[in-house]
Amino acid sequence: MDHTVFIYVLDDKSRILMTFPGGIDGKTLAKEIRRFL
Repeated sequence: MDHTVFIYVLDDKSRILMTFPGGIDGKTLAKEIRRFL
C-alpha cells in the first residue's frame, strides 16, 4: 500500500497553488512558500 503524502498550498478559493512531497525538508518548504508570497 502506498502511503505517499503531499503538502498542498491553497489560495483563498481552495485552488491548489503548489504541491510538495510530504518528505520535503522544512527549510526548503518554507523557502518555496516565501518565494511564492
